[in-house]
Amino acid sequence: MAIETGKSLYIGDYQAWLKSSKRAYYIDKDGTIVEHDSAPQDADITRSALIVPIKLEGQVVGVIQLMSYRLGAYTEIDLEILESLASQIAAAGSNALLYQQAQDEIAERVRAEEELGEYREQLEERVGKRTAELDERTIEIGLLNRALANLLEDVRSTNRIQERMAAKLQEVNQELEDFAYVVSHDLKAPLRGIGRLADWFSTDYDDVLDEEGQEMLSLLTGRTRRMHDLIDGVLQYSRVGRVKEKESGIDLKQLVEETVQMLDPPEQIHISVADELPTVVGEQTRLGQVFQNLLSNAIKFMDKPEGLIRIGCLDQGDKWQFSVADNGPGIGEQDYDKVFQIFQTLSPRDEFESTGIGLAVVKKIVETWGGSVWVESTVGQGSTFYFTIPRKGERNENR
Repeated sequence: MAIETGKSLYIGDYQAWLKSSKRAYYIDKDGTIVEHDSAPQDADITRSALIVPIKLEGQVVGVIQLMSYRLGAYTEIDLEILESLASQIAAAGSNALLYQQAQDEIAERVRAEEELGEYREQLEERVGKRTAELDERTIEIGLLNRALANLLEDVRSTNRIQERMAAKLQEVNQELEDFAYVVSHDLKAPLRGIGRLADWFSTDYDDVLDEEGQEMLSLLTGRTRRMHDLIDGVLQYSRVGRVKEKESGIDLKQLVEETVQMLDPPEQIHISVADELPTVVGEQTRLGQVFQNLLSNAIKFMDKPEGLIRIGCLDQGDKWQFSVADNGPGIGEQDYDKVFQIFQTLSPRDEFESTGIGLAVVKKIVETWGGSVWVESTVGQGSTFYFTIPRKGERNENR
């Protein structure tokens, strides 16, 4: 009935309610609501219930139902709490829809940029053809003048298009900044509320919930934490290349040591760092993200009783090559590209809490600087992740 009416049901005596209610509702296999005259099969054991609908944009998309073997097991306060939880879930779903819409708009703008690239290629082809005609018809001054006039108009048209696209790109960047603000505030708030409610239920109703109920609350808490981490990862990924900090000289020896201390690896995992790491010019926060993501991955997926992680550096003249090697489970060659794709993980998320964004962020940061990133690995023996960054006027004493 809560599905049909969209209103919450507080039932102190479920058996009495079943006898007085002339209708019972069920959701059929095709998703439609079906009315029956018979009571549910568990009517002889259910004594009281709370049924709260979950509504998204005014439509009921599901219900939260609590049932007990005791008469009057729930109070009006329990109903209010359950309704609050349903509102939080609905808010999270609504924000997720807004996020998807924003992603669709971004994809549309990317397509527009691709169309502009195609137009530029066509324009270059036209310019090439007209230039060839001018070389062949130098005697025909009239035709040459008309061709130059057409060419000038094309250039002006291209400049106007570029100015419009530059303004459009600036609008997109501003919209992304606004969206990042909405995500970090409006989307995280209901997730925090859901997590607190789940913890509260687990603590205060420990003697009421059975083992399966406790397990479901634990699963809800884990999923909420993963969604929170996923939001942070998407924000980090979207800001690479858009949000820049002032470049400065970075002492990599100190940066790596601070990163290792922050990660605080378990005692059985040993991290060694090359004796000489250079001072490079770049964005300190982004370079810290690269080392942090590579090291945290090596720590998280370590499957050996004694883990070994080595950080190395090689001077290649016009660029630096860095490496992070481990003796972990290794990666199959067929997955070398997959690990750098956003939202891709090689292990089930129920075994490892991973968003699948860390290595994608590493790839985007490194390639934004004009470098490259790749992995070499042997299954069962370990992996080595390499990345390069161009040299930018490092101090002479580091050469």
